Amino acid sequence: MSKGAFIPRRKKTRPVLAGLIWTGAGLAALLFWAAAALGSSRPPFKPGERLYYELKWTIVIAGRAVAEVGSARLRGSPVTRLSARGRTTQLVDIFYKVRDRVVSFVGPNFSGSLLYLKKQKEGRFVRDEVVEFLCEKGVVAYQNFGRKRPLFKVTANTFDPLAAAYYARTLALRVGQVQRVWVTDGKRLVPGKITVMGKERVKTKAGVFDTLVVVPEIREVRGVFKKSPGAKVTIWVTDDARKIPVMIKSKVVVGYFVGELVGMENVDGYPSVLPDKGLEPFRF
Repeated sequence: MSKGAFIPRRKKTRPVLAGLIWTGAGLAALLFWAAAALGSSRPPFKPGERLYYELKWTIVIAGRAVAEVGSARLRGSPVTRLSARGRTTQLVDIFYKVRDRVVSFVGPNFSGSLLYLKKQKEGRFVRDEVVEFLCEKGVVAYQNFGRKRPLFKVTANTFDPLAAAYYARTLALRVGQVQRVWVTDGKRLVPGKITVMGKERVKTKAGVFDTLVVVPEIREVRGVFKKSPGAKVTIWVTDDARKIPVMIKSKVVVGYFVGELVGMENVDGYPSVLPDKGLEPFRF
């Protein structure tokens, strides 16, 4: 990453599809915030797990996303590697091409994030971000195309957006329960909140699922998607130990979007369901 790399100036408004794809790519990561120091020491997911999503804008299939759990070594120690990728369909590419990729490295027992990488290409808007969690100093270091921001302090057990989504899956969610966690994208530290509203049976292309209905509060989060003022985001996660996100809905500036689970592999307790072609495993 060269220090002199050109960084396009961000426009004041961006097409809603860009945010739609990014939300799917991160599995609505900022929407699943949870907080409780009661996370399971044995995560309900394992290396090799893949979740595939189809993203619709109103009735148009606008994009796809895939998320994967893996393992790696970082700073000489074994860590959990989470990755996600989102892209627009060929039709939408004609008008606005999106290719978003993120990778998160998380410490043992999901104790907190260690490293967060994001490559973002949405039309002419591009990012190449590296967020390093310096746990021993309690600070986060951020850079984009090699250009650094000042270090800032974070609390213990802070997660990046993608890791926060997976951490929420380790919690024993109950109807009426409210959970919180601190999340950072390297530029700001924000509190997240999620409320479990009820239960519902949901049908997707990947199957029929008994789910918990959760509503996140994301008023302070920017750069996820441009939703309508006051619009509520709703997420359906399987009502079992896996807490698989199977659907997400929200109203946006123009219309609404739906992210639907269309395939999965290597999920304990569930048969593999392969999606349509075009969602090969993600590699950063």
